Amino acid sequence: GILLDVNPFDEPNVTESKENTKRVLEELHRHGHFPVEEPLASGDGLALYGDAPLRLSAATGTVVGELRRHLDRSHPGGYLAVCAFVAPTAARADAIDRIRLRLRDATGRATTGGFGPRFLHSTGQLHKGGPAIGWFLQLTSDHPTDLEVPGKPYTFGQLIDAQARGDFEALESHELPVLRVHLGADVDAGLVALDAALTEALGQ
Repeated sequence: GILLDVNPFDEPNVTESKENTKRVLEELHRHGHFPVEEPLASGDGLALYGDAPLRLSAATGTVVGELRRHLDRSHPGGYLAVCAFVAPTAARADAIDRIRLRLRDATGRATTGGFGPRFLHSTGQLHKGGPAIGWFLQLTSDHPTDLEVPGKPYTFGQLIDAQARGDFEALESHELPVLRVHLGADVDAGLVALDAALTEALGQ
C-alpha cells in the first residue's frame, strides 16, 4: 500500500456494499423473502439475472445468448471479474480459475476471480472505486444446508445472498456491467454448465 500510495484502511466502496447488504437484510426481515426476480434466461440448472441495461433491452431467452450479450459490454481496455458468492472448496476454486482463464485467453484481457464476501476487502474496492472499466460475472447458489445466525432473524445463507445482492447493487449504481448466474443447489454441476455455456458464447 505504501509503495502504491494507497491507504489499505480507506475502503469507502466496501462500506457502500455493506450498507446495501444491511438494507437488503432489513427488507428481508420486513417482507419475509427477497424480491422475486424474473431470469433473463435459464437452462442446464442455471438462471441468469441482469442489471438494468440488460433487463430493459431485448433478451435472447437463452443462457448462451445472454452470456454473449453481457460479453459484448466489456470495456476494450478493461478487466473481467468473476465474483463467486458460493461456499469455497478446492474443486470450486479450480473451476472458477478455469472460467477466469478461459475469459482471459479468449478476450486478451486481465481477469480476477474470488470468493465473496472476502474479495470485497481486496479487489472489491478496485471494482467500485477504481477506473470504471470492469466487467462482472457474479455467481450465487442455493443453500441446501443452512443455519440460523444466532440472535439474528436470518440464516447464514440469507446473509451470503444479501451480500451478493448488496454488491450487485453497488456495481450497478456505478454503471458497471454485471450479470448474476445462479448455479442452483449443485454448485459443482452449475460451474461445469457455466464453463460449457461460456465456451460456446466465446466461440471456442
